[in-house]
Amino acid sequence: MAFIGRQSGQLGNYIRCNTITPDGSTTTFALTNVVDSAAVAPGSENNVICSVSGVIQAPGSAFSINNTSIVFSAAPTSTDVVDFILVLGQTIDIGTPSDNTVTMAKINGTIPNSKLDTIANSKLANSSITINGAAVALGGSTTITTIARPTITTSSALIAPSTNASFTLAGTNFVSVPIVELISSTGAITRASAVTFNNATSLTVTTNLAAGSYFVRVENNDGGAVRSTSAILAVSAAPNWSTSAGSLGTIAAGATQSFTLLAYDDDSTAVSSYSLQSGSLPGGFSLTGDSSIGTISGTESGSSATTTYSFTIRATDNESQTTDRAFTITVSHGASGGGQFN
Repeated sequence: MAFIGRQSGQLGNYIRCNTITPDGSTTTFALTNVVDSAAVAPGSENNVICSVSGVIQAPGSAFSINNTSIVFSAAPTSTDVVDFILVLGQTIDIGTPSDNTVTMAKINGTIPNSKLDTIANSKLANSSITINGAAVALGGSTTITTIARPTITTSSALIAPSTNASFTLAGTNFVSVPIVELISSTGAITRASAVTFNNATSLTVTTNLAAGSYFVRVENNDGGAVRSTSAILAVSAAPNWSTSAGSLGTIAAGATQSFTLLAYDDDSTAVSSYSLQSGSLPGGFSLTGDSSIGTISGTESGSSATTTYSFTIRATDNESQTTDRAFTITVSHGASGGGQFN
């Protein structure tokens, strides 16, 4: 029945046992609860205080406990009086815990390795856990397969803007056929329109992007993925010449003159350099550049008749893209002689 206060003599609290009567020969006596005469199992003599004729008996030497009985090492005499037997808590069977009722907070201290082995062998065999969305069996000779993630070794690539263009991407652990994404500085993501799997270390990627710089991300079909640590893909047009092709002008023989060349990158900045790609300049002339304009200058020398010099100048931008343009310079000589009289 329900009550207020501590429940005494039932579930492991102090229990006073019924009086026993020595007869001088009996050493073993049953222990029963003074409340309801139910058998009492102290579990150990160290849980029991026993007084015989006013003398507290030493547990272990004067008496021991055998299940629900007290066993005296020597039978008390018939004139002895067992004053009391007090059990300091009765051992009880807590039964089997219900599923999911034992939490980590209840598992305190260190579990010996032998116990862990027993738990693993009996409880984890034929069980499974989920890794990356896939069930992995535990116990026995289970093997967990690791994913070989791809890498990107290409440090730079270049394609033209606003047109379907391809570039080769080098790396390792590519699996046919991966997803390739191009990520702009704003975070916008464009998936490559086509990816050709050349082998585990090479892909050919086709895409159509606006001018700019892009990170590259590769994801294999098994989920392994990598993103370049820097923007390795430059989308840029070749230099655009501002100086028209053809004749730069005509100079008189022996004259000093200069001609200016100008080309721009696709971001409207001047190209980085100019170089003589083929042909020849008039004698005494040379090409110089200061990262913004090219200059052909000098004092003409070496010609003996009107001569047109043809040559090709190459403009190179910061992405090492080039555009060539053909020019001419004419060196003129005026009429000489005209007649001689003897």
